[in-house]
Amino acid sequence: MINLIVFNPHEGTSFKRSDEQQVKRFRQILMQGGKVCTLRMSKGDDEMAACGQLGNPDAVTRPAPMIRPPSKLQEILPGAAAAAEQHQQWLQQQKAMRRAAA
Repeated sequence: MINLIVFNPHEGTSFKRSDEQQVKRFRQILMQGGKVCTLRMSKGDDEMAACGQLGNPDAVTRPAPMIRPPSKLQEILPGAAAAAEQHQQWLQQQKAMRRAAA
């Protein structure tokens, strides 16, 4: 069983919430693949208390790592190719930051 949780945006992240159509399309792809898939309703977003938002927003943290979407996912979902490009940019930024810190 797969429980999809839509990303809850917050200040300081480069990630964005997927729109409802994208989420439904992704869920449909999973279900067509034979997976039982639910979509969790988000609560607490207005209070910075939703999933992914808990913690001290003023704390200095390192950026969340980004992973490259698998090629099959890039073929199916329109936004996955853009995410792959974003991944490459993130890797370059991380390398530049490590070089600057050394």
